[in-house]
Amino acid sequence: MSSNSPKGGGRRISLRLTLWFSAIFCLGYLAILLAAYVSLSTYLRQKDQALIEASLKDYQAQYRAGGMIALKNAIKFEKYAGKPNIFFVRVAGPENRALLMYFPDQWAGFDLNRLEGPGKTERWLRLEAGEPEDVLEVTTSILPDGFILQVGKSTGDREGLLRDFRRMALGIAVLVLLMGLLCGQFLAGRALRPIRHLIQTVGAITATGRL
Repeated sequence: MSSNSPKGGGRRISLRLTLWFSAIFCLGYLAILLAAYVSLSTYLRQKDQALIEASLKDYQAQYRAGGMIALKNAIKFEKYAGKPNIFFVRVAGPENRALLMYFPDQWAGFDLNRLEGPGKTERWLRLEAGEPEDVLEVTTSILPDGFILQVGKSTGDREGLLRDFRRMALGIAVLVLLMGLLCGQFLAGRALRPIRHLIQTVGAITATGRL
């Protein structure tokens, strides 16, 4: 049978509609996935920064109550008590030279020299480690005596969750692609059903006229 026959043309149209419906289905999934990823990333970043700011306020209160000694004792207590949220803590003089610094061993890859010197007291600082995805987010506050208090937290846990989300989404994407093809084929079949009936009717009339 020629490819220009009604049946051949119907198959081409069916294939095109299947691909179009599948593409729309998959693009819809990707749009939802992207929105979910952006929302999750934003939520985790805001949550981390809220924890850092809350810890900063706690350390400010400790410093105001008993100075450097009270702050050191608070850090030691959190360390030995096994506090789940571990923070980087740094106190510097007016010249921004470190007087006190608590830095967990697992974050040793960060270049802390970038915090030294004047002009390094922005509201938020980001220090990168050897791994490009791992960043130390640091917030800064000026204490009543002019000293500088900085508190930070690694983004490693946050990036780990986002990495797991991406892997899961990639696995689901394969299933979505298969579902998209099946749904596209089904919808194309439904859309072309009247046309197929018309082709069959025309074919029957043509065959009858030839008898």
